[in-house]
Amino acid sequence: IGDIEIRQANEEDSQPLFEWRNHPTIRAVSRNNAPIIWEDHQRWLSVVIDAKDRELLIGIISDQPVGVVRFDIEGEVAEVSIYLVPDGGFVGQGRNLLLRAELWLKANWPDILSIRAIVLGENQLSKNLFLGTNYHTHTNCYQKNL
Repeated sequence: IGDIEIRQANEEDSQPLFEWRNHPTIRAVSRNNAPIIWEDHQRWLSVVIDAKDRELLIGIISDQPVGVVRFDIEGEVAEVSIYLVPDGGFVGQGRNLLLRAELWLKANWPDILSIRAIVLGENQLSKNLFLGTNYHTHTNCYQKNL
């Protein structure tokens, strides 16, 4: 699955994670698309790193970060969130990153039986990623703004 290695994020990743998450292309496809302030990011990262039901992973190729994968664990299900490092030149590596992170999850959380991905309606790249890696549409949600 490519040359991507997976490692757990740590406090030293705080600054790049903050910059990546606030990048306009990442915010545009996030459930919370508002800019994140530094203090909130620091608190969030500390909670995620210490959480027993979350994994924050970074994919690496040749010592270069490729992307970020987060798994939120609830029972036998993990909800996945994924993005490539913006402007990193790793277009097309999303599939490899996801598959490598799934292998990491299976090795480190053997009780997980399924992975769920929630994708915003306009995010065609993520839809293609998940459908192209054998995820199946489970539920559709429709919303109308008034």
